[in-house]
Amino acid sequence: MKNYIAIFVISVIAFFVLLQTYKMAVLNTMLTTGHVFCNVILNAEINYYSKHGKFKYTDKTSMDGDLMIDARGDLFFSAFSVEKLDSGKSLITAYGYDNLKNYILTLEFDENSKSESNPNKLKIKRIKLKNYHRRTI
Repeated sequence: MKNYIAIFVISVIAFFVLLQTYKMAVLNTMLTTGHVFCNVILNAEINYYSKHGKFKYTDKTSMDGDLMIDARGDLFFSAFSVEKLDSGKSLITAYGYDNLKNYILTLEFDENSKSESNPNKLKIKRIKLKNYHRRTI
């Protein structure tokens, strides 16, 4: 009888470990789309700069015709912004939507770089907002 109880307890623990692992894998997959979205915005900024000689800054929006980005149909990240920082850098922010509404992804890039940046060196920061409630107007 004791063996059955031990097997049951181990099975329950294993189930919850697997469930948590699955949830983390799903979350990471959803956040990966945000990483791709940040890189798409960066590429659009580089393209805009090559045509206009300046970067395009925008407040939080779902679409921008100049950058040719439309995030209104994105399942996980439906808004973005691009802002200039004091240090000669810019910050791209992707805002999570629905299941990821508590997440923001940021990508900082150097505007004054004379050489091509290695995309592998650009780091996307993942920010989870605590007790965040979106206000609807």
